[in-house]
Amino acid sequence: RDSPRDTMAQHRGSVREVNECCRQPPHEQWVPLFKVQVFFSCVSFSIIVPSIALYLERMGAAQWVLGVAVAVYSLGEMVGSAVFGRAMTRALREDPAAGPRTALLQTMFFGVAGSALYVAADGLGRSE
Repeated sequence: RDSPRDTMAQHRGSVREVNECCRQPPHEQWVPLFKVQVFFSCVSFSIIVPSIALYLERMGAAQWVLGVAVAVYSLGEMVGSAVFGRAMTRALREDPAAGPRTALLQTMFFGVAGSALYVAADGLGRSE
């Protein structure tokens, strides 16, 4: 039968193993931030696409402008994804531990700025 001291040593050993198992290597520590970025990107898309018709209507735009706006938004997403992918690749090559985190934070900053501009567009574009 194990003594209490042996049991404690085994417990510490198993806790150490779990901690080592779950620890991410430095080059993967940006992955949770990436998942947050993807989540907010999807939320942003879910808010903008349904509300853009209402924005354009309040601004007095013709109906055909909605098609152009959705196309430009999608084109911007496509170009932005390519630019972001290139920046992430460069950041991973230059500094695998910290580079991606910096690139993700910059992307999140631009996302917040874009959302703020979208909110401000309601007051800026009124034609009365």
